Amino acid sequence: MNPLQNICSYYYINSPVVLMHKINIQIKLIITFFTIIVVPYFNYFILDTITLLILTVVLFLSLKNYEYILIYLAYIYYVYYTTDYNKIPSTLKLSKIYLPHYINILFITKQNPIHLSLKISLNYYIYYLPYYVKKIMLLNISQFIILNILYKFTRQELILSILTKKIFRLSKFKYFQSIKYNMMVYISFQMLDKTIADITKLKFSIQIKYANWKQINYIYSYPILIQIFCRYLINVVESLNYNSLIIWNRNLKETCFDELWIDLQYKYIE
Repeated sequence: MNPLQNICSYYYINSPVVLMHKINIQIKLIITFFTIIVVPYFNYFILDTITLLILTVVLFLSLKNYEYILIYLAYIYYVYYTTDYNKIPSTLKLSKIYLPHYINILFITKQNPIHLSLKISLNYYIYYLPYYVKKIMLLNISQFIILNILYKFTRQELILSILTKKIFRLSKFKYFQSIKYNMMVYISFQMLDKTIADITKLKFSIQIKYANWKQINYIYSYPILIQIFCRYLINVVESLNYNSLIIWNRNLKETCFDELWIDLQYKYIE
């Protein structure tokens, strides 16, 4: 098992050189962040279509994930062939979310004449969520996919360097306070690396405990996903507490960061 399997730098190093690698980095950043800014203003149908198109490209790039592709195609068929967007009343403010939790497959055989039939029972929970929650979920998924594509074809260090230089240039404005924002940028990248490491550890733990992970029914894996999400939240809180304790024990104050960033600012300008 490779501990760098889910890190963006690993994907960048092992990805073949394609057209996306040859595009100017600043152009890729402009297109990426412009897309992220514009997407929230789309309606649900356009947003669903864009998300499904992006997922289609990502999934079909890896033909080994045939199980996910079949589930994905079934989802497209269910959504777009059973939903009529023109008949949804404008006063409807809620959307249904179906979460299956139990499935039972029963084979029935008859002797005279020999006949075999299959009975499938599916139990699921129905949750009513506001439409804005659905849109937030789609936005998060689309933004995650777009940023993941960006990091696969661009080195993370170059992206951070360009964004930091742009922020330092903005600091030349008289009334622009950039020190706190610069500090937040670097801390956010540290938290991102910590989050990726936590997710990687969770994945390896599941693979060790469940040797036949690929053979587990997706319906029964739902409680495991809930445990992963809860463990992820706990790790985030523990990381925040750990960083806060380090800053407090070292008696670091805001003025210390101000002096540090002023020094870095002069170095970048020079």
